[in-house]
Amino acid sequence: MTGMDAGGRGRAAQPGADARLDALDAAAVGLLEPLIGATDLEMVGAAPDGPAADGEASPAGPTASGGWRVGLASALDRLAEAALALELIGLGHVVGLLRAHLLGVARPEDAALELALAEGWVSDAIAFCSGQLPVDEAASLIERLRDWPGLAARITPELVAPIAGRLRQDAGRIAAATLADLESGASTLSVGADELSMLAEAAEQLDEEFGAALTGRDRPAGAAAEAAANDDEIAESLELGADAIERYASAVGYVGLAPVAGALETLHGNLLTLAREPAGFDARHRALLARVAPAWARLFREPSAQAAGEALALLGDAAWPAPAGRGLIDSARRLFDSLSTVASRRVVVGDE
Repeated sequence: MTGMDAGGRGRAAQPGADARLDALDAAAVGLLEPLIGATDLEMVGAAPDGPAADGEASPAGPTASGGWRVGLASALDRLAEAALALELIGLGHVVGLLRAHLLGVARPEDAALELALAEGWVSDAIAFCSGQLPVDEAASLIERLRDWPGLAARITPELVAPIAGRLRQDAGRIAAATLADLESGASTLSVGADELSMLAEAAEQLDEEFGAALTGRDRPAGAAAEAAANDDEIAESLELGADAIERYASAVGYVGLAPVAGALETLHGNLLTLAREPAGFDARHRALLARVAPAWARLFREPSAQAAGEALALLGDAAWPAPAGRGLIDSARRLFDSLSTVASRRVVVGDE
């Protein structure tokens, strides 16, 4: 039988629509499990033990449906059940299309791309199921599937249009139910302690990614060759740091903290901007960057409005080329005003 430790809206488990919405939220969060555990070996797969018959894929081979792909397909099964219980027709269609693709043959050369696409899609799905994805963006769940290798030909614009309409209807219903909870004062944002621990540990490792951007010196004023070499080193470090921040923002988005992920994305953009013009990276940026890892680790170790304010303020500092806007920072900070920590939000499967 299928159960869950806790739902994402802080409602007590009870029969009816509230419980079904909690089940939907928990099933969406359950999509994270196979992605968090994905490794390079799982992405590329290993050769099957024996050859398949002509024209037939080996069902046991990782390149067919193994590793994270089969895990995500299984998690999508649970999401489909939760969507069916709420008669979310559009979501059910999309989940079915993606599940069928994941159970098909995977080309090793597409593995890294598909994992990246899965990360983005799951982030949107979690926001959709928790009522945080705007209704006018709901169609992204079907539109983004066309980016997957081989799916554009099968998911035609003629198929996208009616499913997109259904998705917008689904999103409107979820958003209305979530708003009703907020207006009743009964809602809090629940995040698993295991998820917070994962985010804190990941934050602690960010310093390792920044490299020369933290340890390097300011641009030398002397020889042009030395200055150019220093710029190249800084640019490479900033690009690596930007990639690390982008991955971290995705992880934050996975657990339903979409505005927080959006704020972090501004840092990703600022680091890329400075990587293109490394001569503009100076002591102010280095000092801000040095505070990012400890501030975000502290926030997720012991979440509070104060810790959130301190971590988010680093992203809105005027020293950045395009600081995070006040509205975005305030929206992200408000999430921590009502944050509730539960043991876990993962869907668990027990014995029959």
